[in-house]
Amino acid sequence: MTDTDDFPPYLASCVLDDTERRLYLLVFLLMETDVATLVKLSRRIGRDLKRAWRPEGVVQILNRLAEHRLVRFRDPRDPVFCQAPPLDAQRGLFAHAAVPVFFAVIDEALRGGYFTALSTRCLWFRTASQCVPYSLVQQALLLGDVARCEKLVERRGRGRNPDGWHRYVSPLVTQIIAAPQEVAPEVFFYLFPDIAEHLVSAGAPAAPFTAILEAQMSRQKKFSDVEFLAVCAWLAWTGSGDALLKFRMRIRGLLHQTAVDACLFLLKGEFELADKAFGKVLGKTGTTYVSSRRGSYADAERFFCEIDPCGNFFCLALLASLRARVSPSRTRRLCDKLASQPHGACYANRMGVDFMRLQVLAEGGILSGVSKASACVAPLGTFVQSLETLFLEDAQVHADIRPASVSLLQTASDGGYGFIAASLVPCVLRLCPADAAATALCEAARRQHPVAPLWDRSHILAPWERALDEIERILPTPAKRDASVAATDHLLKWIVGIQAVNPKNLLVCKLEARLLKRMKSGKWSSGLQLRLDKLVYGDYDDKLDDCDKEVKDAIRVCGSSLSYGIRCVPGDAEVLLPALAGNPRVYACVYEGASREEEVGPVSIVKGEVSIEVKTAANGDTVVHVPWLADSASKTLQLVRERGDRFVFYKRSALQTRLADVVFRHGKGGRLVVPAASASRFQALLPSLAREVGVKGDFDTDAVDARSVDGGIQFLLRGRFANGALHLELLNRPVDDLPLFVAPGVGMRKTLVRHGEEMVAVCRNLDAERLALDDFLAACPSLSEWSTAPARWEIEPLASILAALDECHALAERIPLEWPENDGLDVVRPRPGSPFSLTGESGSDFWLEIGGDLALDDGQVLAFGDLLAAVGNRAEGFVRLSETRFLRLTKKLAAELELLSKTGEVSAAGLKVPPCALPLLESMASEPGGLDFPALVRTRIDEFRAALKRRFAPPPSLTCELRPYQREGFAWLAKLSTCGLGACLADDMGLGKTVQVLALLAHRGDRGPSLVVAPTSVSRNWQDEAARFAPALNVVLLADAEDRVARVREAGPFDVVVCSYGLLLFEEELLVGREWNVVVLDEAQAVKNRLAKRARVVKRLRCAMRVISTSTPVENNLGELWSLFDFLNPGLLGTHGQFERRFCNSDGSVSA
Repeated sequence: MTDTDDFPPYLASCVLDDTERRLYLLVFLLMETDVATLVKLSRRIGRDLKRAWRPEGVVQILNRLAEHRLVRFRDPRDPVFCQAPPLDAQRGLFAHAAVPVFFAVIDEALRGGYFTALSTRCLWFRTASQCVPYSLVQQALLLGDVARCEKLVERRGRGRNPDGWHRYVSPLVTQIIAAPQEVAPEVFFYLFPDIAEHLVSAGAPAAPFTAILEAQMSRQKKFSDVEFLAVCAWLAWTGSGDALLKFRMRIRGLLHQTAVDACLFLLKGEFELADKAFGKVLGKTGTTYVSSRRGSYADAERFFCEIDPCGNFFCLALLASLRARVSPSRTRRLCDKLASQPHGACYANRMGVDFMRLQVLAEGGILSGVSKASACVAPLGTFVQSLETLFLEDAQVHADIRPASVSLLQTASDGGYGFIAASLVPCVLRLCPADAAATALCEAARRQHPVAPLWDRSHILAPWERALDEIERILPTPAKRDASVAATDHLLKWIVGIQAVNPKNLLVCKLEARLLKRMKSGKWSSGLQLRLDKLVYGDYDDKLDDCDKEVKDAIRVCGSSLSYGIRCVPGDAEVLLPALAGNPRVYACVYEGASREEEVGPVSIVKGEVSIEVKTAANGDTVVHVPWLADSASKTLQLVRERGDRFVFYKRSALQTRLADVVFRHGKGGRLVVPAASASRFQALLPSLAREVGVKGDFDTDAVDARSVDGGIQFLLRGRFANGALHLELLNRPVDDLPLFVAPGVGMRKTLVRHGEEMVAVCRNLDAERLALDDFLAACPSLSEWSTAPARWEIEPLASILAALDECHALAERIPLEWPENDGLDVVRPRPGSPFSLTGESGSDFWLEIGGDLALDDGQVLAFGDLLAAVGNRAEGFVRLSETRFLRLTKKLAAELELLSKTGEVSAAGLKVPPCALPLLESMASEPGGLDFPALVRTRIDEFRAALKRRFAPPPSLTCELRPYQREGFAWLAKLSTCGLGACLADDMGLGKTVQVLALLAHRGDRGPSLVVAPTSVSRNWQDEAARFAPALNVVLLADAEDRVARVREAGPFDVVVCSYGLLLFEEELLVGREWNVVVLDEAQAVKNRLAKRARVVKRLRCAMRVISTSTPVENNLGELWSLFDFLNPGLLGTHGQFERRFCNSDGSVSA
């Protein structure tokens, strides 16, 4: 042992003897302890602590230490806590010579195992092999030895005593926040997850710590997952979008990139994308692979137990999930985990926040039976309470929350917490609408922090609106399925084992999954049986659709042992069957005793439910009544096989209970009244209610006693898709008001049907049904080759499916086609008569803009621009309008529309047609049954025809006599100019191309100034030729003008501006900025390269007509000709790619 001089000055300044100081050193190493532990350890240390061998001696010393505020101690029965000294004093204490001896004694006391360690009061944690005091971690951190700390503290050790870590680290983090320069940057970064949590909790200024963090990030090459998530969360809380972008450029791992993307999406207000990205990081189904500085885990539940190291990131994930409202189950799971850690160490408790209320409100619920909550002291708690006010009436908001929200907004804005400040602005505006100071504060916060708020307005709804929202939300939404699975390479096939106890009491005994793969032949493989545990853990998520994911979630809930199948125990069927209902890839194996039937499928699994009652009151209000109790506890389930491929199960489901709960909470006496003005909204829910629960009331006939009814003929078709094939079934509903559907022409003549409490005898006319079936088959001949059973067909591929549906569509008025899964293919046709309603407008450069719509026979309207955009994606005469909707056109009309779409520019507004398309429009308009073009288009076509017949004489102002071929060339140029078309004058050199163009310019001189672009070497020749042969033209060289801007702007009729190609690039904006009469390109081979800048510039020039003069329109390849004509008549030769594919070969030769 050493003398008292070995202690640091901090302790030497206290009036203590050597024994008291040594006992304090022991308490410092234990961090927290009790009298019994100090007596036990003092006896093991030896005579230097003899005064502490008895409890009364220890108590006396502790009282002395408490007087100097070195420990917290009141009563011998209470624990003893060491008051954390300054960091430099702690380093001095760890340097004392007695420390190794004391650590050895403490280690010996903790070495006996977990239960022995419990008898020693000390702040310790468990590793895989021993119990370790946290003071060893403290020593390593103060010495800057992060590697030793990482070796000591394993995540699994901290996970077994999470409360111990936070009790240890909180005082240290508080000291580091007060003086961050006292620790090494590596230590600061190692503890940053905890530092960031304390900063957010306290609302301390963020800028200094962000600077330290960014400096360390620039030096650090590798990041653990926990450290990385903490950094992402901190930059998101502070609204540092630019820093996140820079951070993303340095990282490579997919997990890390997704974490940054999640935070960026959140700051931009793209909440659904943010929720999806957060879900990928945390594990959308609960499984995640997040390693940390303390180890790694792939087990979902164990990982979620370790939520505390990156709680700020989980909190952001929860807020994004609440805002997106995509996965309520994941939202609730995150909310539960943030608030359910053991030992009081959960994130919600540490941060002083309650997420449960916000979760209920954001999901559209109400806080029944909960009093108004007063304002929280913790900043994050106040933040969440402020968000709650966006969903609460004024009477439900505590008065303290208003000033607390304003104060927090000021603190967050000044402190640099951009995300919090931006999200608080709508809350403060909602709470203080008339407060000028609060409004000014909000405006300043918006300017300072340009971050998207979580909610930008209040969402206060009336009780009946909340009720309908909740009903709409809890009703399952049938998943959309693509009718054509051509783009799918894998399919999941579910095989349900069913034990046949009796025909009306089937038992689900097992469930298996097979993964089918599309082979090169286009057929599907027999399938690979999957391990369900791997499926649950997410190994096959990329191969699951929404229906499969529902089954996956149900398997997880069952909790049975998983391998290559799940052997169901009582209760599993209640979870699995609702998830399998509506899935198009379910197959059944029915067992009778020990024998097994052949695999049947695909089968339909349907659930049957009791019905809710709907009535219309005298004042027009809709009254919804639930006849069952909200607290019904029935768990029974009955599975019935209605026919070979149809199974129906009946149970008192959770959905029924939840519907009852909604109506009882929002209504009175089990009745919910929806105002007449909003009845349409409830009407929109009726199809889902009828499908999932059943509806009765005003929509059914009055109940009567048993009766006999003569059945009639009312056919309907039911279709669904399975494995790329369309399954069609023709059914007859003999009586309108009975839910009886039978195959036509087969079965018993008399059928007894139970309709509610009533028994009805239906007498069918089988002969009439057979005749009606024959008429149907005659009207739909394409079905004959796909028959699998009487009145049942399985059709593939897509072309045959569309042909069959087109035939069925013609019978739609008599035989409707239903898709029980609320998804299928729809084939429509143009409305008979004059379905096209087109409009025309005149655009620039003689272009025509054709818009309008096409009326369809189902009452809907299709925009003309959308039709032209879709017409190229067609099979035969079927134009795909969407994934599940096709338009039937004649082949001739479809081909014309496709050609028309290629001649112009298609947009949502319609078709923009260049003048060069007039010949095509003229041919289409002249054909019988062609498109009914609007008046403007017909006028333009008439003008085109008249221009072709008109004769043009050279202008009298010419001083020369044109030769015959020159007169013909001038007339040709004049005709094209009248039609708004461009002209390529390609006479050989010396044949007078310049004179012909000058004649055209003189002919059109009164319509405005013209522009001639020519090489510098011939520019002055244009001025000389014009003075000699066309003196009416005022030709000026732009290069000689003193004020070019004035010369161009003041140019008027009969003025011709001559510009070189070089000067064109220099004065691009000046020349492009005005309208010209005629633009002439002399020696136009100068723009033969479509990628050259001069080619792009000349195409920007605005004019009524364009002319090129060249003796060599093609020098090297046909692509040069396309570039010239793209200037003259854009679209005439199609796109460059289309032109090359049609006319150019790879070796440079020309295609015929």
